[in-house]
Amino acid sequence: MDPTLRSKIEEASKKYFELMAGPIYRVYADMEYLQDFRIGALVSLLRKKGINEAKVGLDYIRSCMSAYNERLDFETAKYFPMLKTTDAELDEIIRQNPLGVAYISPFTSTWSILLDVLSAARFHNDKVSERTVQTELVLNLTTVPWHSDLQARLRHQVYTAGSSDAYVTFRSTPRYSEGYDFYHSAAILFIWDIEYFINGDPALRNAICDNMKFYNNQILAKPYVKPELKIAPDKVKDSVYLTEEMLDRIMNFEWLPTSIIV
Repeated sequence: MDPTLRSKIEEASKKYFELMAGPIYRVYADMEYLQDFRIGALVSLLRKKGINEAKVGLDYIRSCMSAYNERLDFETAKYFPMLKTTDAELDEIIRQNPLGVAYISPFTSTWSILLDVLSAARFHNDKVSERTVQTELVLNLTTVPWHSDLQARLRHQVYTAGSSDAYVTFRSTPRYSEGYDFYHSAAILFIWDIEYFINGDPALRNAICDNMKFYNNQILAKPYVKPELKIAPDKVKDSVYLTEEMLDRIMNFEWLPTSIIV
């Protein structure tokens, strides 16, 4: 991960933990923010080809990854045009073989940040509470069915990363459909689609925008620019910055770019 970005997130987290008077009981994350299943589906397409052709395909995916990591949308296939597939086809591959795809899907830089946050939460809880506090990590997955093997793998990674006091729970609910009380109970949220998080549920939108009830929740989200706005390329960075500034007025908000290291 870019050292400047990591430093920015670490500083934001440090300030957040300093402001927290009590323990952190829950952290929420969209699993699609932590693991790229469409890239896993893309790689699975190459398994049907010969060794040489598959190697060429993998080299091609690597060559396109820099542009893919910088995207400000939720699309995948268009960044790898030579592979001649669509997002709908990739999603169908995921539906047909969810566990196989999950095992070859790369974890993103956000997963690493999340593990760091859990470790920091454990240190914070030790300072502010006389008794042991277990932080719940809630992972919600909407695009791939959960499998017990994948769950065990994630629990193991959380434990070995130094977050032995954290316990992981798994959900498969429609994104951002669990209501205000559930999301507000998470001290830190890793949100894949911030626009839908704000606008998908009228009651949640009211709590966020009108009553600013998420002002003390740390919310990290994938940078996104709505395609319908048709912002000129030279104005995109300004738009992203202004959106972050606006959202930070109603919640404790940071854009957290996500990337795949190749």
